[in-house]
Amino acid sequence: MLFHHNPEKWIPGSYVKIAYFQTESDILYQDEVHGSLLSQADRVVDLIYTKYLKGIISYQNITRVETYPYPKEAIREAVLNAISHKNYATLVPIQIRVYDNRIMVANDCVFLDDWTVDDLLGAHKSRPYNPLIANTFFGQDL
Repeated sequence: MLFHHNPEKWIPGSYVKIAYFQTESDILYQDEVHGSLLSQADRVVDLIYTKYLKGIISYQNITRVETYPYPKEAIREAVLNAISHKNYATLVPIQIRVYDNRIMVANDCVFLDDWTVDDLLGAHKSRPYNPLIANTFFGQDL
């Protein structure tokens, strides 16, 4: 899945859907990102910044500076976490909903039996559902 150009051949739903929502139910446009999990991660982050987010343009002397509402590192982390922690047996793609004022990243994941929402939101050790996928992404620069 990490390296094969078509992981959906073996696991349907191993792709990412992105949509821009005007309201909770009105989609203005959408994309699907297919390919190896490694290429999906890179392409999803790029697509979010080139098509889905509006950057404010300013200048420092003659250098153009684009400022986005979210740090690229945060979006990258959310996308990599969604790919690494997804339960691929559900056959449902990762879904990213972009709004004017927020981004929601959803995947069908499996929480460990002894975890609560408070555990997740607090400081905790990384215990990925897919450790081989997570370890491949660890330290990757997209």
